[in-house]
Amino acid sequence: PQATATASHTYASAGIYTVIVTVKDTAGQSSTATAQVTVTAPAGDSPPAAAVTVSPASGTAPLAVTADASGSTDTDQTPIASYSFDFGDGSPAVGPQTNATATHTYSTTGTYTVTATVKDTAGQSSTATAQVTVTPALVRNPSFETDLSGWNTSGSDPNVTIARVAGGHSGNWSAKLTNTGTTASTCLLNDSPNWVATTSAGNYLVSLWARADTAGATLTLRIREYAGTTLVRTTTAQITLTTAWQQLSLTHTTASPGSTLDFSAYVSRAAAGTGFYADDVAISH
Repeated sequence: PQATATASHTYASAGIYTVIVTVKDTAGQSSTATAQVTVTAPAGDSPPAAAVTVSPASGTAPLAVTADASGSTDTDQTPIASYSFDFGDGSPAVGPQTNATATHTYSTTGTYTVTATVKDTAGQSSTATAQVTVTPALVRNPSFETDLSGWNTSGSDPNVTIARVAGGHSGNWSAKLTNTGTTASTCLLNDSPNWVATTSAGNYLVSLWARADTAGATLTLRIREYAGTTLVRTTTAQITLTTAWQQLSLTHTTASPGSTLDFSAYVSRAAAGTGFYADDVAISH
């Protein structure tokens, strides 16, 4: 309260506002009165120009994405005030907020439209959209969190074992391949049955995370494509293992659609008592 009968205020945004004044006498009794103020946008004011990108724009479920509307612009006297994001899968919208980015995870497959709404200080807004495509996960046991189903050591030398051990790249578990023999042996992680039983034309992105107890061994990631029993294409990639998790990836281009892809990751001539850990295997198309 104040003794002066006037007060000033500046409205930053367009809209209709109600001003309330309360008057109190020396006996403590009071009453109120109201008046409306209409604020219009400045002459020539335009809505923002909304823009949005989503990264990644495609991938397998569950797919974590980031929507980025920082490319939106508003060059007049009423700058951008807020951003809102609708990820198109029925989940609650994010915002309005001052941050130009928002994250979301899609749990089911489909094609989704992400809508960003950008509003300026005059209350004017515009929208922009981007699409996200979520495909089924081709590897159905990528991180060994419950068991070793879908994996074996076929192609390894004798005395090579596979075990599910605590301590994963992203979860609580990983697979450990160990040469339990007394001589150097090949330790090979093999998918069984093959995760990709029938290929489509195009590229397959294949990856896994790996580490070792001792640095220095070479890990090879290999995809062999078979049309029936005929090997039609092989794609490989290699890294030198360290004690920290590293991702190894490759892109395999289908040579004969309808074929089968055989996945393997291996260390040749692993010393006795050594091997490697594997986790978060992924194949996407």
